[in-house]
Amino acid sequence: MRVKWPKYAGLAAAVVLTAAVGGELLGLGKEPPLKPEERQIAGKDLKGKAWSLRDHLGRRPVVVSFFATWCSPCREEVPQLVEMESKFRNRGLQVVLLSEEDEKTLRENHLQNAPIPVLANMTRTFTQFKVDGIPRTLYFNKSGKLAADLSGYDAGGLKKISGELEKLPALSASAASP
Repeated sequence: MRVKWPKYAGLAAAVVLTAAVGGELLGLGKEPPLKPEERQIAGKDLKGKAWSLRDHLGRRPVVVSFFATWCSPCREEVPQLVEMESKFRNRGLQVVLLSEEDEKTLRENHLQNAPIPVLANMTRTFTQFKVDGIPRTLYFNKSGKLAADLSGYDAGGLKKISGELEKLPALSASAASP
């Protein structure tokens, strides 16, 4: 019996195309996405001091806030994060603010005087963490695992993070400093 290739060629092409598109949608052949705790955040803060997530992750709890000076919900959240860091510094908490804005803009808003690290020009980090709205706040617990990912200003979420921090034992004065 003679096989009619044109008839089966269309079917074969459809199967190959479906497999290719399906594999792309499933992420086959790609490296798996990094977990938030595997991503790197590093830069110099507005005071010129180097800051890196890897220096803190797994050693102390860390709150990372993606923000902008023009963002009203961010302006509402930032003072609460500063207060949280002050309240829980004795439990090892480190809070860091990340902005896509340049240093000049952040300095014009007096953020160089903030008692927590503020990193400018963090567009690449925003992309890496797929930040599509601000504020976005990540809480990494003392073991270094992402324990909260808050999108938008979330007073209830911040309260839950504070509740988790309350459970941590206080550190000695020398161990509490960043």
